[in-house]
Amino acid sequence: MHIGFRQGFSFLDMMMYLSIMALSYHYAIPCYKQLIGKMRAQELIKVAQQAQLQINEYALLQGELPEDLDLSEFTTESIKELSWHGDLLEISFKSGNSQESTLLLKPLFENFSLKWDCDFEGQTTLKTYVCYALT
Repeated sequence: MHIGFRQGFSFLDMMMYLSIMALSYHYAIPCYKQLIGKMRAQELIKVAQQAQLQINEYALLQGELPEDLDLSEFTTESIKELSWHGDLLEISFKSGNSQESTLLLKPLFENFSLKWDCDFEGQTTLKTYVCYALT
């Protein structure tokens, strides 16, 4: 009696392959989306830090917060609007999928030093990341 080998995959082989792929997608896709969001948030952080620096310089030299600033030079494709309201820095940011987020930075001027209070309206996963970088 001659025992022949079957060619191809068995049902069990295919089910093992599919379960491994399903587990990989289950963990990989959310991590990838979070990484892409953080990469896009880098531009927001860079612009916010430049605006913070300009406000810090004015506050340290003058001893008070500026009434208004021209921040139009910091707008980019994804930074829709950047405005200073005398005591609040507001940045409207377009992240992926046409989702708009707003970053609010409030300076607290005490003893000739500035501390920043941060609020981020948008993707909740980015709030901690963005606010940690800016405060």
